[in-house]
Amino acid sequence: MKKQLLLLIALMAILLPAAAARTYDFKEGVLYYSFTSDSTVEVAPGVPPGYTSPYRGDIVIPETVTHEGTEYTITRVGDYAFYGSYSLTSIVIPNTVTYIGTSSFLRCVSLTSIDIPNSVTHINVSAFSECRGLKHLYIPSSVTNITVTAFAKCPGLESITVDEANPVYDSRENCNAVIETATNIMIQGCQNTVIPESVKTFGQYVFAGVTGLTSFVIPEGTTRIPNYMFMDCSNLTYVEIPNTVKSIESAAFEGCSSIHHLDIPNSVWSIGWDTFVNMTSLESFYVPSSVTYINEGCFSGCSALTSLTVASDNQYYDSRDNCNAIIETATNKLMASSQNTVIPSTVTAIGYSAFSGNVMTSIDVPNNVTSIERYAFGHCPNLTKATLPDSITTIEEATFYQCEMLQSITIPALVTSIGDNGFRLCYALNQVVSLPIVPPSLTQYTFAESYGATLFVPNESVEAYRAHQYWGKFSHIVPFIGAGPGDVDGDGSIGINDVHHPRHAVGRQLIP
Repeated sequence: MKKQLLLLIALMAILLPAAAARTYDFKEGVLYYSFTSDSTVEVAPGVPPGYTSPYRGDIVIPETVTHEGTEYTITRVGDYAFYGSYSLTSIVIPNTVTYIGTSSFLRCVSLTSIDIPNSVTHINVSAFSECRGLKHLYIPSSVTNITVTAFAKCPGLESITVDEANPVYDSRENCNAVIETATNIMIQGCQNTVIPESVKTFGQYVFAGVTGLTSFVIPEGTTRIPNYMFMDCSNLTYVEIPNTVKSIESAAFEGCSSIHHLDIPNSVWSIGWDTFVNMTSLESFYVPSSVTYINEGCFSGCSALTSLTVASDNQYYDSRDNCNAIIETATNKLMASSQNTVIPSTVTAIGYSAFSGNVMTSIDVPNNVTSIERYAFGHCPNLTKATLPDSITTIEEATFYQCEMLQSITIPALVTSIGDNGFRLCYALNQVVSLPIVPPSLTQYTFAESYGATLFVPNESVEAYRAHQYWGKFSHIVPFIGAGPGDVDGDGSIGINDVHHPRHAVGRQLIP
């Protein structure tokens, strides 16, 4: 009986996930359907999002479908219905459909055209996002609700037309864009968009992923560059920003990898989260005196940046001592760096992602620094050497994440914890010197790929490190031998020089 019960439990463990993953009620022909009422159904995904879609080739959605003797009208293309159908080449949507759901055609990269019937009223979030082959878009008069990102990141879009009878949207003056008529907000553009005189406001993602866009003049009177406006416009080389703009919002220029210079007018007061991330060609940046707020991490991945300066009369930020960095004046926190950054001795904190993506080969953090925040040195591809100050007590999450060339690190004596992924993907790390007597807390992923490195620890702490759940994973744990816990060279402090001191030869022998 017990064996039968165990067999039943094992069988349920196999079958239940499959049942839970079911995304449809029935299948007829090549299409899957889900009931939406007693008389209507929607086209459903055959598999959960993330799995290979079963839909491919040319597909015609019928107006009705019969299942078990009952006829149902197809009124919706359901959420994720054709998500990731990379081999879907064409689709016919019947004029019984009124709703195109969330991510319903997301990443249908082979779809070159789409005929939206004059019955559809609602096109939901990311419905046609990342349809890389889509060239032409026609919005019929019936559509009264287009949700943000519905057509985002469609780099091949060449033309956009809205039916003249549409009461909510228009493409006035043959502008090749979708404009919300009542507000004059442009919500979707393409590579051939011309901005009408009446448009001063733009929606989120309006040009995201439009790789055919090479230059852009933001019209005078525009007050904000919204979230993700030019995200991943990889061939955009020039953007002119008028002095009416007051805020540049989150990720507005993220991934604009061909822009070398970007002039920020002395009207901008706010720079948002991830605004300039991965602008890999950006060489210089000047923060005008008008800026009162800069979100941390907004220059992460700007690997070509050599000059980063702040106006001398800015009351909130500075680049003191010609440091080629942005420092928050009130807190003395270094928030963004360049290739030529030298950390001033007055800096007391290194901010979130401050050096992330920087191509410098070494970094020496001064002793006045008491706080180093998450991802501060993450993704630094050329970093081989980093010196941490004696003053820090915590190494935060992912501080040196994916520093693939980092060869050695010394953990200062006051450190009590090292965050998750602190040194994850540091493949070249071959030497870790941990000075704390009590092993700092960490997770299994802190040194995930580096347990083959040699770990040097204070002589009296060898057993504590060996017994630790994660420190004990290091295959080579070597004690310090010398005055105090490792002060071999007698300079009053413990560091990497003590490890390599001639008197320390015995200490470099492995503990059996």
